[in-house]
Amino acid sequence: MKRLGLLVLFILVGLTVWYLFVKDYHYRVRFESRQPAGVLFYHISDWNAYRGDAIDSVLTISSRPFNRVTQKVYSGDSYTSFDWSIEALTDSTSLVTAYITDELNLLGRKLKVPFDTDGFVKRSVKDVESVATMMRVNAENFRLNPVYDTIIPAQFCAFVSVQSNLNTKASSMMYRIGDVMSWVNEQEIELAGDPFLQVSSWDVERGIINYDFCFPIPVQGSIPQHPVLNFKTVPESKVLATTYNGNYRLSHYAWFQLREYARRKGIKVDSLPVEHFLNDPHAGGNSLEWKAVVTLPYLP
Repeated sequence: MKRLGLLVLFILVGLTVWYLFVKDYHYRVRFESRQPAGVLFYHISDWNAYRGDAIDSVLTISSRPFNRVTQKVYSGDSYTSFDWSIEALTDSTSLVTAYITDELNLLGRKLKVPFDTDGFVKRSVKDVESVATMMRVNAENFRLNPVYDTIIPAQFCAFVSVQSNLNTKASSMMYRIGDVMSWVNEQEIELAGDPFLQVSSWDVERGIINYDFCFPIPVQGSIPQHPVLNFKTVPESKVLATTYNGNYRLSHYAWFQLREYARRKGIKVDSLPVEHFLNDPHAGGNSLEWKAVVTLPYLP
């Protein structure tokens, strides 16, 4: 009996030491989301853009695409760190965990958390809930569909090369569309297919992409000379594909679904996506009815 008592005491002391001096956060909140991990990574990274009035500012300190974001949250006299962990459960669902620390009261906060005398736990839960709520609101603006295999035929196209970040991808396309279409109209050429975006490089850390904005046209007898436009043949390719519905400014969300699907299935694909736009945004209408076929080409 005495040994049992000593064992219990040893365990209690060990747990107390771990809780006070080893555990490196004060409170943990987690939730599941029906969105790809990459979508959540960028959404959390942009927290400062949609923070509530109770928060003065959110500063992202570090990140590891697409599964870790560390942020400092300032509100009045408080200074709290949020260490977000994002775990992909499937290609389109994720588990999000927020490890929250009161940076101005490291030891004392651990003594207060079990009793929550000043509402720290309640505020922490509310902050995480606000992020999760905005995720759900954002999810109302797009739809990701099942992944499938298909063949994209070869296409000759006129294109303009563009650099942008992910958030301005659609606006940069709108800005440059005139460079292509003015020449197409001057030459009285009819498009031979839907316009598409072919990513040539992607700086994942900074969210910067370079891409060719392409417009399929009939094969030309000779390659025209133009100060802005270039011309090329994109070869036929077998691709991993999904259909995206929604405003094209968010169509890169499908990239993360395809990347995670390929990773889970052990499929070797090019990490640089291609988006084929089946609707003209100038026509307006319900953006959830717009379609884009988003693909990752299989590697040989």
